[in-house]
Amino acid sequence: MKAPKIDDYLALFRLYEGALKEPVEPRGERFELLFDQVIRLLHSPSPLNNEIPFPFRDVARRFSDNDAATVEHFRYDENRQFFLSDLYDFLHLLAAKKSRFPRGS
Repeated sequence: MKAPKIDDYLALFRLYEGALKEPVEPRGERFELLFDQVIRLLHSPSPLNNEIPFPFRDVARRFSDNDAATVEHFRYDENRQFFLSDLYDFLHLLAAKKSRFPRGS
């Protein structure tokens, strides 16, 4: 797998943009696929991931390592939604910062 870039994340999130702000069923599976894909991206080494706050990367590591408490916590769709929504907001802020202050200018 190639090192994830911000566009990889944003392309995934575009499919769920409106849904991230809507109420969900706690035991639903609405965000399961997106969550699994984002966890895979977060768990991959990349320069971008080094810019993502440690708590997001730590969740990805613990989830990928099948940490029982982390896996149980993210069985609830509302917990996946909250995590994804926070990451989505961070990535949009980062993308705006990068477009406003590109390196080398």
